[in-house]
Amino acid sequence: MMALCPECAHYLYGYPNCCHRFENGRCVYCHWNGSESAYIKSLKQWLAGSEDNGV
Repeated sequence: MMALCPECAHYLYGYPNCCHRFENGRCVYCHWNGSESAYIKSLKQWLAGSEDNGV
């Protein structure tokens, strides 16, 4: 893997995320197209669940 988008790097390694602003299907800052792997989706769901449970 050559490079991660800011979204993936944020959820995998805790790096700061981009303040995405989309135009024509891509973020004007980092060029991310909004797609997510199944693994990142599962991490986001797990994190949302642990925030709801006070973890």
